[in-house]
Amino acid sequence: MGDFSSARVQRGEPPPPRPRLPGGLSGFQLASLLVLVFVLVVLLISGGNESQQPLPPVSGVAYTNSGYFGCASKETLDDMITFVVAKDAASMKEYIDSGKCLMLKGGVKVTVTGCSIGEREFVLEGVKLHALAEALRN
Repeated sequence: MGDFSSARVQRGEPPPPRPRLPGGLSGFQLASLLVLVFVLVVLLISGGNESQQPLPPVSGVAYTNSGYFGCASKETLDDMITFVVAKDAASMKEYIDSGKCLMLKGGVKVTVTGCSIGEREFVLEGVKLHALAEALRN
């Protein structure tokens, strides 16, 4: 048997086109697409249940999550968020020391009295506070 590709080269003919699948995809493109789809399906399946947290409560009884803070007003909560983003520890400490905000302990029962986008108003031991929605759970 002769080598057809070297005979084409000697005659100056271009190599034959690579076979294409329906839709104009090459085998490599199809394989890449299948791998991508597989990875996306695995991510959706594996991350679906564990990573989704229940929505924060909008009214009634809830419990605090540790690592968050509650503040006396929406304005002081907004200030505290600004301090956290700016990594301004001195201002955060000042707000906590002055009683404008406090660090929440996890698992404390509260009553949610109001909500807005991403924030909750609640009563903790008779004191009305404002916090990020994620600070509370059912």
